[in-house]
Amino acid sequence: MKSMLRFTLQAFCALALAAFTPAASAQSYPVKPVRFVVPYPPGGPTDILGRAVAQRSARASASR
Repeated sequence: MKSMLRFTLQAFCALALAAFTPAASAQSYPVKPVRFVVPYPPGGPTDILGRAVAQRSARASASR
């Protein structure tokens, strides 16, 4: 009986807190420039792949 009362009180408090929290407004993503860090020397296959991914993501974000 005591655990049921405790559960009901906790549920009521959770609902009350949820009702009074302000709604989060979404920001457009990304707000700041995104930096890709490729931990290998320039000119290698990992660097080339990283540059290709960066260019493609820049085009995708510009088209929005």
